[in-house]
Amino acid sequence: MPRTDNGFTLIELLTVISIIAILAAIAIPQFAAYRQRAYTSEGYVLGGDIRKDIQEFYDHTGRFPKDNAEAGLPSAVHLRGKFVESISVKDGAFDITFSENMGRYKVLTARPALPKVDPGAPIIWLWGSDKTPDGYAPAGENRTVERNQ
Repeated sequence: MPRTDNGFTLIELLTVISIIAILAAIAIPQFAAYRQRAYTSEGYVLGGDIRKDIQEFYDHTGRFPKDNAEAGLPSAVHLRGKFVESISVKDGAFDITFSENMGRYKVLTARPALPKVDPGAPIIWLWGSDKTPDGYAPAGENRTVERNQ
């Protein structure tokens, strides 16, 4: 009676396991970078609303708000999200403080930059360590703190 083999040989199993290991070695670092971007993106989304409030304050008064209260915003600890601990306004710039061990930044600062020559030109926003374009003067101080990678 002929013998039939059912199942896989040891070589076949080891080949499949090694292929899975190689794919995992490639995917895990990519996933970690994706997670960091996702954590930071919440700060950008929440910061977009703050940016609008600061812009509106500037349009009405011709100057930037000195703090959250003057900008008409809740206190810093009440502006929070899942990965954002607080958002505080200081002299027109605002600092987004992230939760521990989440993303690239501990603190990410967004600063408005005014055109030096053409007052009708739009205000631009500098995030983190963005370089100030020629012809613009940033308001506030950059207090961005990156995590040690």
